[in-house]
Amino acid sequence: MNFYYRRWSHRRLLSGCLWRILSREEETRLFDAIRSSNRTRQLEPTGITALATGIRVPEILNLKWSNVDLANRLIIVEGTKSGYIRKIPMNTG
Repeated sequence: MNFYYRRWSHRRLLSGCLWRILSREEETRLFDAIRSSNRTRQLEPTGITALATGIRVPEILNLKWSNVDLANRLIIVEGTKSGYIRKIPMNTG
């Protein structure tokens, strides 16, 4: 899996956001660190969701099953920082 994450020092895309792709080594190090102890292991689903979708952690923590549209493969994020409702496509990986 290659995940995208925002990085403020990289090139700007059309949307105005800045993105970078994690290398396989960075991905492995990140998830090895998360899995390294019982205290952080519970963060793995949150980390995967954040990296795969770009959804902010507070938005992830406020998600309910009613925000997940499995039929259309969308996550509907309400109460965003901008105040708008966002529809985020789910990846297949």
